[in-house]
Amino acid sequence: MEQLTKVQDFKDAIVEAANDRYQYSFEGSQIELLLSTAPDILSKKSIIQLKRNNNTSNNWRTILISIIDSINQFDIVLNWVANVRDELLRSRSFRLVPDCRNN
Repeated sequence: MEQLTKVQDFKDAIVEAANDRYQYSFEGSQIELLLSTAPDILSKKSIIQLKRNNNTSNNWRTILISIIDSINQFDIVLNWVANVRDELLRSRSFRLVPDCRNN
C-alpha cells in the first residue's frame, strides 16, 4: 500500500472503502464544532462521519484524521481525540434526555 501523506488522500481512501455501504459527511455544524476544538498546531486535520446505509437510527461514527509533523505532536492529537469524544458524549446525552415538562 502506498504511503498516504495528505489529509485528502486519507479521506479519499475512506470514501472508496465505504463507497456502497455507508453514507458519509465531511461538513456540517457538528463537524465544524469538533474541528474547532483542535489546537492550531494541528493544521492538517479533518473529520469524517459515517453511517451504515441500512442503519435506521441516527448513529454516525466519527473518524478524526490528523497528519503530524513530529512524534512530539502525538500527545496533542490524543488530547484532541479525548476532547472530541467528550463533546460527542455531551451532545449525545443531551439528545437522550427526555422532555419531561408536560408530565
